[in-house]
Amino acid sequence: MRTRKNCVCLMLAVCFGGLNSVVLSQEKDAVDRIILKNGTELQGRILEEKKENGRQVLVVKLKSGGTMSLDSAKLVSKVRKYDEVDAKYERALLTAGKDPAAYWKLYEWTEKEVPNGKVRFKLERKFLLEKIVELSPDDKNARHRLGYQKKDGQWILEDAYYVSRGYHKVEGRTWQSNLESEMAEKSEAGELQQKQKKAELGLWKKRAERRDANFETARAELLKMADEALAVHLLNEIRIDQKEKKLDPLRGLYLEVFGEVPCTASVLALSHFAVEEEDVNLRDRALTLLLQPGFDRNMAAAIMSGHLENEKETKLEYLERAAHVIGELNAQNQIVSLINVLETKRKHVENPGAQNQPAGATGINTTMTQSGAGGLSIPASSPNVTNKPYFSGGALASLKKMTKVDFGYDEAAWKRWYIENYSLHDSQVRADD
Repeated sequence: MRTRKNCVCLMLAVCFGGLNSVVLSQEKDAVDRIILKNGTELQGRILEEKKENGRQVLVVKLKSGGTMSLDSAKLVSKVRKYDEVDAKYERALLTAGKDPAAYWKLYEWTEKEVPNGKVRFKLERKFLLEKIVELSPDDKNARHRLGYQKKDGQWILEDAYYVSRGYHKVEGRTWQSNLESEMAEKSEAGELQQKQKKAELGLWKKRAERRDANFETARAELLKMADEALAVHLLNEIRIDQKEKKLDPLRGLYLEVFGEVPCTASVLALSHFAVEEEDVNLRDRALTLLLQPGFDRNMAAAIMSGHLENEKETKLEYLERAAHVIGELNAQNQIVSLINVLETKRKHVENPGAQNQPAGATGINTTMTQSGAGGLSIPASSPNVTNKPYFSGGALASLKKMTKVDFGYDEAAWKRWYIENYSLHDSQVRADD
């Protein structure tokens, strides 16, 4: 935790102040670690250990500012003071530069040579893997350790991929469809009910599609049928429509059913509408329904993260909408996902019209001059595809909304803030002014 922040400071020092400044910064930023019994790790300098009202108190000056007094017996699990192991790690990190092999060597050092290194350097190890992927995007070993799988030629996080498609893990190993497992638990009576709902919906659609049909009447009739079986069936109908690339004109009414039945199918459907629906009114309605009590916001947020993680495949408008929904859901567990898409590389096509011209076409057609002479014919240029940075306004807005701080598009600053502050929430810890 501490070291990830320090490494950024150290690298900045290299750029602006030279090696001597780095050494000074390293000594200045050296911090102790206090691991609480609830698993939270604080970083700072231990000022004193004293007795207060008959209890042993640890006074810590936090790296992020301010001091805290901790009841050692009730709150503190372990204290790890800055030592030569920390210093050795930071020296190695400083010299790694842009060499993936150097980061792998440091990763293996924490794994094999440092006592309890996997636990001691847990966050740092994840940082090292992320750095390797940044420098070598197709490093399979690093990708797999971070939880990525390759789907359709793209690296995406396995958990986000499957959760977004309505799956859950069985015994921590294999993935199983939520809908299949839910329906497998249904009795024969439940299966009969599913067939009955399908038949009822067919009759309802015939009535609703009539020209003289009243919206409110149709809505009231549909809501009378609303239950989990109907929600599952409607979700499958929507998926069929997606495959056939068509829009059901009654989908707005389906939304109301999903909003009445807080189950897996409804969360999947509402999440789909909140991002991929082109009608802004239906998107807003889907988000409003997702925010109701009883709906699994964590599942919805995981589905949204799928649009963020698979950035090469996701449309920009979907990315922005997903980022917005995460902010509205106040999904604190997706803060890092939002930080990661503040700035991404996107394909930019210059002279896109060239790719649509028929073979042999020219960029400037032959023209006639006043004297009747033919004009020049200039060959058409090919489209130029480049990667340009894209800054997500939706991700930044949601980060500001959820955290109440603003570092703009400075990804490093956001990550430093997250490492420093995000875990510092414990009602038993007293902050001293």
